[in-house]
Amino acid sequence: DAAGAGSGEMSALAMGSAGVMERTAVSKGGITAGNDAAGAGSGEMSALSMGSAGVMERTAVSKGGITHGNDAAGAGSSEATALSQGSAGVMERTETTAPRL
Repeated sequence: DAAGAGSGEMSALAMGSAGVMERTAVSKGGITAGNDAAGAGSGEMSALSMGSAGVMERTAVSKGGITHGNDAAGAGSSEATALSQGSAGVMERTETTAPRL
């Protein structure tokens, strides 16, 4: 018999893994049961959480201050870039005449 409308049976989808996964008996309860079973963790930092701290080289900062980044990278330019100019200097223009009415 399939679980049809109005039946009190639960579908396999709704049950999830309750009837499939095995369960181990909890030999000791209490607040530390999970930690006792899994083992105590470590206070060390994982490579994932460290990021590139131990890998990337660092250069010495010889001068601090608010202009340090600009001094190191060089002063910018106020000229328009090719990207910001769009097609103004590339596309040709044709003369247009005023439409006659």
